[in-house]
Amino acid sequence: MIYFSDLDRTLIYSNKFIGKEKNEICVEILNGEEISYMSPKAIEYLKEILKDKKFIPTTTRSIEQFKRIKFQEQDINFEWSIVSNGGNILYKGEIVKEWTEILSSKLKTCGSLEYIMEVFKEKYKNVNGINKVRDVDNVFFYIVVDEDVFDESNIEIFKEFFLDFKWDLYVNGRKIYFLPEVVTKETAIEFLSNYLNENKFGVLGDSIMDLNMLNAAYKAYIPKESFIENYEINRNSFISKKSGFSGTEEILKDILYKDIEK
Repeated sequence: MIYFSDLDRTLIYSNKFIGKEKNEICVEILNGEEISYMSPKAIEYLKEILKDKKFIPTTTRSIEQFKRIKFQEQDINFEWSIVSNGGNILYKGEIVKEWTEILSSKLKTCGSLEYIMEVFKEKYKNVNGINKVRDVDNVFFYIVVDEDVFDESNIEIFKEFFLDFKWDLYVNGRKIYFLPEVVTKETAIEFLSNYLNENKFGVLGDSIMDLNMLNAAYKAYIPKESFIENYEINRNSFISKKSGFSGTEEILKDILYKDIEK
């Protein structure tokens, strides 16, 4: 079985999860600052899984943000990866043009990124609490907000506009994502699983943006205390007993040993 895995808060964790005496390994540095980590045990399990199984990162991160993670330094090499929330598929780090062409055709049914961003910036130029507006690989954009200042009800005004142009929005903590409705992880997974002739796949994820791909999976793996614990999830699911790094280890251990038994 093939596995598709979200990254942040599923496989890797930001520095706010690190205590002073922890031994987690830094896998991402930005502007000289350590920002993301994996546990040594999770690295060990993942390397074993990759010896005979396809394990495919599936992330909302941009291509640049994904490549910033130094998996190779831990001798972890992913042949395939899905980035940009399904907006791009990479094979050995290079964009898969066949998927790009398919998605480009689908995107013609939605409003253009340039137009949606232009309207958004005009409507929200005087709204307090928006710290950043960033586009991701010319596919979609997101904003980073100050949760103490930003009034989330402001976004409700924009929802009808989005529907008219076939765009969706997702609130995920400090980040609010705005995406064409055809740009989804599960759509890219469907393409790639068919391309690789794998009719069964497992999915690892923790957020609302992972919900549909988790429900599309043969088996879903969810860390405890994730953003989606209270949602209806795929009945065939494994929810870790612990959260954070320990929860990731539980999930990878289950995948590894179940595969060995087979």
